Amino acid sequence: MNKSITTLLLLAALLCLAACSKMTIAARKLQHSVIAWNAGDQLAVARLGYFQSEQQLKASRHYAHYTGKYGLAASTPVVKTECDEAFLVIVRDPKARVTVHKLTFDMVAGGEPPATGEVLYQGDGGTPFFLMCNISDVYPNTCLRVVSSTGIVTEYSPRISLREGELQLPDSTAEGQGSVLDITDYWLK
Repeated sequence: MNKSITTLLLLAALLCLAACSKMTIAARKLQHSVIAWNAGDQLAVARLGYFQSEQQLKASRHYAHYTGKYGLAASTPVVKTECDEAFLVIVRDPKARVTVHKLTFDMVAGGEPPATGEVLYQGDGGTPFFLMCNISDVYPNTCLRVVSSTGIVTEYSPRISLREGELQLPDSTAEGQGSVLDITDYWLK
């Protein structure tokens, strides 16, 4: 009798694991079918707005909109610094290495490489995440570093252009570096 129960429990666990894997694959396909990637794009970023806490972010209609649009799980990580500006980050290559580094004013003023800052988050490209950062409008306090499975490196500090009020993208992309795609739905205010 105990062997039958153990076998049933094991079968149920395997079915649950298979369903979770299929949901992850389905969510990944949804993300990539909804995003109109350009040739050099390595990551897509959306600005959600300003929120005083992770709880306020998760209770917002912006969070509900983006999690629904891209099939994100409730367990999607939220990476935080001293912050109030929220972004969604989706990496194109699921096998990429993703690192979020903290930037300080002294690092920015001194021209230090962003990748030398404290590591706040490490993951793979298969895991989208929310980022809460930028306590100041003057300079960013984080840097995303994405290294694709083919060696393309993209470094980007999410922030808003003080001129247009939209996501500020890199001015140019050097050879061997990836670009950033703005997926903000600006109609959602």
